[in-house]
Amino acid sequence: MSTVLAGLEKMTGGDAPAPPPISYSLSTPAFPAPQTSPGRALTMQIALPEPTAQVAYETQKVLVARSPNQLKLLEEGQWADSVPRLVQAKMVDSLENADFADVAKAIDGFTPDIQLLLEIRSFEIVVGEPPRARSVIYAKWFAADGKIAAQRSFDAKAPVMVVDGPVGAAALNEAFKTIARGIVVWARTAM
Repeated sequence: MSTVLAGLEKMTGGDAPAPPPISYSLSTPAFPAPQTSPGRALTMQIALPEPTAQVAYETQKVLVARSPNQLKLLEEGQWADSVPRLVQAKMVDSLENADFADVAKAIDGFTPDIQLLLEIRSFEIVVGEPPRARSVIYAKWFAADGKIAAQRSFDAKAPVMVVDGPVGAAALNEAFKTIARGIVVWARTAM
C-alpha cells in the first residue's frame, strides 16, 4: 500500500519539498576601542547607499570565475542576501563597530554630512593556481556639496583549498573583512 501511495505522490507532484539551501553571511572586522576622543570623522553623519555592481554580482549565489571573462554560479549554498545588500549592511556594521557615531543606509531618510559610495568590481572565487577568493571594492566619499572628497580602490584575496560553497564563502568573508578594515582605516584618515 505504501508503494502505491508513494507512486501517486510522485505522479501528482507530491514529493517532499527540498530542504532550504545553506545561507552564508559576511562578518565584520573587530576594532579596538579608540584611545582618544572622537574627531570629526567619527561624529559626522554618514550615508551608505546600496553598492553598485554588475548584474552578475546581484545574486545570492557564490560566484566562481573559471576564466577571466566567465562567472558561474556555485550551486551549493547561498548568501543571506544579494551581494550588494550584504556588503552594504556589513559596511554599516563595520563603521559602527569602529565607533563612527551616525552611520545608516541611505534609505533610512536622514541628511548626511557625507556619503560613502561603493562599487563592487569583483566578489568571486578565482579558479587558478592556486584557487583564491578575490574581492575588489572601489570606494568614493561624496561631500554634502556633491563633490568627490576622496576615492580609492580596495583589493583583497584569500586562499581557497576547495572550490565549494562553505570554503568559498569563508574565503570571500576573509577578503571582505580585509577590505572593510581598510575602508574604515581610510575613513578615519581621509575625513
